[in-house]
Amino acid sequence: MSDRTPSEIGDGLVNLRENVTTFFRGKPNLAMAAITVAVGCVAILCHFPTRESAASLGGALFGAAALFTGAWVSETTKAEAEKADAARRMEAARSYFTPELARVVAQHVFILGRLTANFIAASMKYQSLGDRLTAFRPRKPLLYPSAHQFQNLSETDATLLVEFYDASHGIAETVDAWIENKSAIDVNAYNVLMQEVQHSLKLARAAVASFCPNKQFSPIAPASGTLAERIEASISQSQVALQAHIDRAAAARIAAERASAALGQKKR
Repeated sequence: MSDRTPSEIGDGLVNLRENVTTFFRGKPNLAMAAITVAVGCVAILCHFPTRESAASLGGALFGAAALFTGAWVSETTKAEAEKADAARRMEAARSYFTPELARVVAQHVFILGRLTANFIAASMKYQSLGDRLTAFRPRKPLLYPSAHQFQNLSETDATLLVEFYDASHGIAETVDAWIENKSAIDVNAYNVLMQEVQHSLKLARAAVASFCPNKQFSPIAPASGTLAERIEASISQSQVALQAHIDRAAAARIAAERASAALGQKKR
């Protein structure tokens, strides 16, 4: 006798029913072929409905099973062809958007480099480098998202582009607002833009890893490294510059506090 409890047997029957249901839903033609073959075998073995007609009924059922099997083969072939076509269109869409993505990301790397240089100059109270605000406005993509190939991208790749270009658009909006309001551009303003461009490049990092992980930063200057390497380098340099600014500010504050304390002691 089986050692299984009634509860375990019941669970097994439930699982069997679910598996059969899944099989019928996933491969209905193959399931019908199996059923007709089984019924045909039973009809022949049991001489149903009569001994004389059992062979004819079984043959008819086997013929129906062959038709169902053929339909299943056709469906499977069609599904595989559609899957291969979708994969081909997806890869073609990735190739279509890659050059534009690389150009825009490379511009962000350049923008962050200029922002870092201007931030350092403002922090050290050097003479202004003379970069106009418009130099920090990213270009708008021409292909994204209007090109119909965008619909062929996978959900993951489409999301990567949406997130990066949305961050890029946010930078452009900040620059345009400052130009319109004629805002004063000081060390804090440069820091704000630095943080926004850093954020966009962190999003670009994932997009580049998916679309063009080995893309050269400059096709005419291989020594410049890959786009991914330049992203990391530019982010690192801006973070170092910000930390140096924070350290200088802290040192200046401590020096001012000590000078104030020394002056107070002299007055006493």
